[in-house]
Amino acid sequence: MIKLNNEQGFVNINGKKMMWPIFDEVLFFHNDIATVKLNGKWGLINKNGDFIINPIYDYISHLNENFITIQIGNKYGFADKNGKIITEPKFDDTNGFYENLISVLINDKWGFIDTNGEFIIKPKFDYAGNFNEGLADIKLNEKWGFINNKGEIVINPIFDEVESFSEGLAKIKLNEKFGFIDKSGNIVINPIFDEVESFYNKAAIVQLNGKWGFVDTSGNIIK
Repeated sequence: MIKLNNEQGFVNINGKKMMWPIFDEVLFFHNDIATVKLNGKWGLINKNGDFIINPIYDYISHLNENFITIQIGNKYGFADKNGKIITEPKFDDTNGFYENLISVLINDKWGFIDTNGEFIIKPKFDYAGNFNEGLADIKLNEKWGFINNKGEIVINPIFDEVESFSEGLAKIKLNEKFGFIDKSGNIVINPIFDEVESFYNKAAIVQLNGKWGFVDTSGNIIK
C-alpha cells in the first residue's frame, strides 16, 4: 500500500505500481480482494484494480473468508467474495456467519438467513447468537436457551445467561452462579462457581471464593 498526496494505492513486492493512488483509503488485500474508499464511499476491488462491488456503501467489512457485510446508514446487507449481492442493506444488526447461517436483526427480532439471503429461521427471538457445534444461543422473555439449525428450541430458555457450546458443553448462569450443560440441556457441572470460561482442550477456567483454577468435563478440580 502506498500514499501520495493524501491518496492511497498499491504496489507489489518489487515496488512496481499496481494501482495508482486514487483512493481516499484502502485496506490490505485479503483473498485477492481489497476494501477501498473512493469519494467517501466503500467498495471492493480485485488485484487488477477492477471494482467487483462499486463504491456506493457507507462501510464494507469481511464477514468471513467468503462473505462480505455491506452497510448503508444503520442497515446491513451481504455479498459474496465475487461481488454478488446476496441481500441489499435492510437488517438492523448481525452477529456474523457461522455454520452456513447468518444471524440478523429486523423489526426488533432476531433470525437466521442462508447464503442466498432467504430466512431459514424466521425472526422471532429477542436475541440470537451464533451457531456452534450445531446449536445457537437465543433469548426469549429475558431467559436463554438453544435452538437447532431448523429453528427448533432444543434447550428451553430457562437460564439467566449462556455462551456457545464448546467441546460439547455450554456455560450457563443460574441464580448468580455458573456451571455447564450438555447438548440435551442436562446440567453436568452444577452452577456453583462465581465465574467460568468455556472449555478448551477438555479443561475450563473457573473461579470460586475469589480463587481461580481448572475443572475437567466432569467438574472435577484439576490439580
